[in-house]
Amino acid sequence: MKPYIKILKWVIGQSRSYMFPVILITVLGTILSFCYVLTAILSKNLIDAAAEKNIHQAVQAASAFSVIILMKVGIQSSVSILSARTFEKLSNSIRQGLFSRIIHSQWLDITKYHSEDVLTRMTSDVGILSNGIVNILPGIVSLGIRLLAALAALLAMEPMLAVLTFVLAPCAILLSHFLGQKFKDYHIKIQESEGRYRTFIQEQ
Repeated sequence: MKPYIKILKWVIGQSRSYMFPVILITVLGTILSFCYVLTAILSKNLIDAAAEKNIHQAVQAASAFSVIILMKVGIQSSVSILSARTFEKLSNSIRQGLFSRIIHSQWLDITKYHSEDVLTRMTSDVGILSNGIVNILPGIVSLGIRLLAALAALLAMEPMLAVLTFVLAPCAILLSHFLGQKFKDYHIKIQESEGRYRTFIQEQ
């Protein structure tokens, strides 16, 4: 447990300067989640109004639907731009920190690692870490909120279906945990293989 806490503290220290854009990405993702749920609700209202030939209600639903679509496009564009900028800045910052530590380290400590293995850590691993901070963590938060909002909307429209979804949710969580552990093991093996591959190519 202690190594994980140490790693977590290091990650927090590296990303502290970029917490504001990460939080902003999370907030925008949350708003986007509500927009998706509202889109589904408005689509239902629009279809119901058209089926009932209620022109006034259909126009209102269509207008609100158009506004939500424009909001989604604007928010998605903002999140994409902000995520890309934050990802590059965070990646470069971590690489600069690692490079500075390598430069100021003892030579004997550096020779314990192959140059291509170090290069893999500074390129592939740093990119994966930055992606986890900038994209995956905000994505998990916004996805969780989207699921809760969708469940609330489903509970209001179709209570029995919402209850069935709530009952099946633990099964999906257990399955995702099992698959996540498998993917984690595969990812570690892939990163180690990439380091050995680069080392082999350099030595040929």
